[in-house]
Parts: sequence; structure tokens; C-alpha cells
Amino acid sequence: MKKGFYMIASNNGIMEPEEGSFEHYYPLMVNRRADKGGSHSWNVTHVQTGRSISHNLPLAAARKLARNIKHCKVWEVSLTPDDIHTYLASETQEKEFLMKERDKAYRGYR
Repeated sequence: MKKGFYMIASNNGIMEPEEGSFEHYYPLMVNRRADKGGSHSWNVTHVQTGRSISHNLPLAAARKLARNIKHCKVWEVSLTPDDIHTYLASETQEKEFLMKERDKAYRGYR
């Protein structure tokens, strides 16, 4: 885990630096803002677009989610958030896999 600055997408879609802790699972990362504490405050973010995939997870669940979904083809073809949505609209099997993994992470991989 590193501490420092990483890029994240703001609400208006602009990439902005954010300070906190992060760990790369390229093309994803696990991150938490510096001003946010607690054990359930970790996010899984797509590095290229800076968009959150999942949020408010325990660190172990965020790491496992990132490892489990980083191989998905959607991350290879996605240059923008719209690309992600377009790809997943046609690739329903991959979308179902991603949603199931995300649900497992929220349940703590039980």
C-alpha cells in the first residue's frame, strides 16, 4: 500500500488528484481518501477513467474484488465511462460476473 496522490474522476467527469492510500491491481486500484478512516472505507477504481467500481468495502474485500475482476475484457476496451457501459450492454455474461463479484465483496466474500 502506498500513500500519496492518485487521479480520480470528479462528479463533473474531470480527472483530479486526490490524496490518500492506494494499491494498483492494473487496470484497477484499491484506494481510500486521506481524510476518510474506518475499516469499511476502501474503493475499487478503474485507473484509466478514475471511476469507482465499488466503494465502502473492507480492505481485504476490496483487494479480492480487484484481483478477481482485473482480468475482464471490459478494462481492455474501455477508454471512457461510456465505453464501459456500451461494452457491458452487449457482453451480458461478463456484466453478470462483475455484478456477482461486486455483490460478494459487499457481503464480505462469505
